[in-house]
Amino acid sequence: MSILGSPDAKPQERALPLLRSNLQFNRGTPTPDGVPTWTIVDPIRNRYFQIEWPIYQMIQRWNAGTIEKLHAVMVRETTCRTTVEDVEDSLCK
Repeated sequence: MSILGSPDAKPQERALPLLRSNLQFNRGTPTPDGVPTWTIVDPIRNRYFQIEWPIYQMIQRWNAGTIEKLHAVMVRETTCRTTVEDVEDSLCK
């Protein structure tokens, strides 16, 4: 049994919010630096969001379920070197 604050204690995992099934992801034009982009179409709010490759890779792995698991999957499956803080920051945008 771990005591909170002890070196072997695992931080509580934080659940990712659900993504709405009606969001559409369309491949966009690359940035001037050649970075691939995608456009998220939100038909309910009638809004469009342009995202770059790292965020798209996170969304593709959203079913990991928690911030911590998503970070682990990103490190394991992609060349994108994100931190847990990067995942947290993406939730605030």
